[in-house]
Amino acid sequence: MLSGTAPVYTSSRGIKAGAVGGIVGSLIQGLIGFALTQSMGEEIFFVTVAKLMGLGSASFVGGWGLHIITGLIVGAIFMSITARVGTFRLAGVGKSVGVGVVAGIVVWVVWFVPLISVLIPGSLSRGDLLIGALILHIVYGTITAVIARMFLRRGTQL
Repeated sequence: MLSGTAPVYTSSRGIKAGAVGGIVGSLIQGLIGFALTQSMGEEIFFVTVAKLMGLGSASFVGGWGLHIITGLIVGAIFMSITARVGTFRLAGVGKSVGVGVVAGIVVWVVWFVPLISVLIPGSLSRGDLLIGALILHIVYGTITAVIARMFLRRGTQL
């Protein structure tokens, strides 16, 4: 298969590849976010969410678990869409990155911003938090798309 051609895949294969990509993307996004928030003496969002859910001393592990599961689900949904909509098929690394950037922005708008506005009401006024989260969601979308494409392109059975 040429590097610029879109791998042909079913929704089922896209979902599996997206789940793997989503796990990798959420781990990398989470580690970068964790390092940044720790350097500022703050707590990462998903651990705060776990505390708000009443997980107490299990909030760190629970927050990471929620984050990774969310990344898996979002990655699977994202790649299911790319399997059905030819315009979003991941042809070439450049297109994969572009589609991943768009996916990251969509996740930020549709999931993160509404969630944070409900769970941590004053946080929408923090530009640094919003911009940082946007960048991290773009990182997530990009990594998810590139990893998923790698699995699909190689024909790896998932």
